Order: sequence, then structure tokens, then C-alpha cells
Amino acid sequence: MEIERIRTEKIKIPVPKKYIYGYLALMAVVGIIFITYFQQKDETRLSIALDFYNTAVHENIKEYVKGSAFKLNGKDFKYSDDFINSGKSFLYFPDHKGESPKVNYDSFDTSYPIDWNELKAPYLMIKPAASDTMVIIQDGKRFLFKRVKYSD
Repeated sequence: MEIERIRTEKIKIPVPKKYIYGYLALMAVVGIIFITYFQQKDETRLSIALDFYNTAVHENIKEYVKGSAFKLNGKDFKYSDDFINSGKSFLYFPDHKGESPKVNYDSFDTSYPIDWNELKAPYLMIKPAASDTMVIIQDGKRFLFKRVKYSD
């Protein structure tokens, strides 16, 4: 009976308030250091990322690519500021013969050009360094994407 009472009793340990405030302050400092460390690590990762336009790429793409900083099979890539500010991208112009790459959205009009990062994975990307053309092979079909400036 004595053991039952000991197990069910809650043990209260008095903790002085000054220790609680010190503990909270320590946790806040550790949290700030933790956040700044990972933020700097991400900025470092982006600073050493390969410039997509100036790098030769021959990769099997297995997942959807989105944004100006992205990963292709474990390698970090980014669009350079010059490339972004130029308003250019790699586009495919459908030829109205029913031959067009698969894209990530259901309804699409074949009269509009297709941006390369709207493609549905998987596909093979072949792009020479600093080239104005890129070849995408999807489902055994070859599609030529050209680097063009967006126009209104």
C-alpha cells in the first residue's frame, strides 16, 4: 500500500524563479545562434551554386524544377542576376503537330511557348555551357528549347 501511494504522489521540486529566467535567456541565445548558423549556411550554399546558364548540364531530371535556385540530382544551380534581369529563358515553341513535351498542368494551349521549368519529370536535359539552345528528351522524343527574351 505504501508503494502505491509513493507512485501516485506527484513530487514537487521547488525551482527558484531566477533559474527559470536564466534558462529562458540561455535558450533564446542558443536559438538565435542556431537560426543565424543555418541562414548563413543557406546563403553559402547559394553563393557556391553553379550558374545555370554558364554550366554544361547533362542530367536525368527526376522531379519538378521550380524557382531561380534549384537542385538537379544533388547539384545546386541558380540563375545569375544577369540572366534573370535579361528577361530571357529557354522556351519551346510547339509546332501544332501534336508533338509537344508534357507539362505540369492539365490544360495547355499549343499556341503558347513552353518554359523548360514547366515540364513534367522525368526527362533528360542536355545543355552546353553558355549555349542558347537546350535539348530535352522526354518519352523518347527530342525537343529543342531556345533561349529567347520574354515579350509582352
